[in-house]
Amino acid sequence: MRLTLSASYIGQKKNGSIQHPSRSLLYKHDDDVRQEMLAIQFIETCDRILKASGLDLKIKTYRCMPVAEKRGFIEWVPGTVSMSEICKPIGSLLTDPKSSGLSDDEKYNPSNVGEANGGAFLRLGDWCKYESLRALRKTPASKDKIGLSGDNPVQEFLRASSFEKAAPYLIRKEVMENYIKSCAGYSVITYLLGVGDRHTDNLLLHQDGYFLHCDYTFLLGQDPKTYMPMRVTTQMVNGMGGCESDNFAKFLSLMGAAFTALREHTSVRTLLSLVRILSTIDLPSLCVSQTPDEALRNMLQRFRLDLSNDEAVEFIEGVVHESINSKMWFAVDVMHDIGKRL
Repeated sequence: MRLTLSASYIGQKKNGSIQHPSRSLLYKHDDDVRQEMLAIQFIETCDRILKASGLDLKIKTYRCMPVAEKRGFIEWVPGTVSMSEICKPIGSLLTDPKSSGLSDDEKYNPSNVGEANGGAFLRLGDWCKYESLRALRKTPASKDKIGLSGDNPVQEFLRASSFEKAAPYLIRKEVMENYIKSCAGYSVITYLLGVGDRHTDNLLLHQDGYFLHCDYTFLLGQDPKTYMPMRVTTQMVNGMGGCESDNFAKFLSLMGAAFTALREHTSVRTLLSLVRILSTIDLPSLCVSQTPDEALRNMLQRFRLDLSNDEAVEFIEGVVHESINSKMWFAVDVMHDIGKRL
């Protein structure tokens, strides 16, 4: 269970007075928040290793503070929305749009549809409530407006706050760069950490393009359902421009580079040591569901040190494509949605 709270963190001294910026916090109980701390430390350690290797993958994290064994505070990152919220259908018109007597353009004008439905308006079908520039969906793809046709809620969300007329996909270049890089970084890091329970409520997107994961209740190969090593959704890929786009090729290239950098022997020792140190505090995914030795052995296997760098890049690309094409992830999301309604 989580409750949204407001709190003040003590800031730095400025002009002789202490600044107290307001932060939004989530109070979390019945889950071990210490695991959240382990995951965040692991992600930030990977980020430092990658930056030292010349790879800044725009990793954004959040703070957390355990206050008891199964209680703590989680920082909410302002500007983030879950992928389930961004990509979910919104509803339907109260009357059949074919019988409303409106043209295709008029059907989606709130004032016109409201009149046709007695003043009530619900948007039609499968488009995101953060969508901007809906008319672009009707515009055929061209050299200047690539990827603008079809259902693409991720791009619509980013375009809503980062519109730029001259940019590909009409999204500011730096925002799209943030999105591609952070998707690559989090995909590799959560794979190595063995993060489970990756339904779309646990995938977040920031309005500036930063993609991040949250809720690390299940780590090191543990999962309440079926564990699968990586979560890359079709919507995520479409947000980059699709599987045939240059952006997706860049995403795969960055993933290969990140995986190679984190497979260096010094990097592997650093990351395994971090997990081993925390095995002394009896975390559920590290000591209860499995022994620390089993957890470390399974984690070491995910680095695939038996492969050359070229083979490792080919392997991680295969994991990505398997995740995109897996029908099991659809079942996971459906089961999670059913569970929320019970």
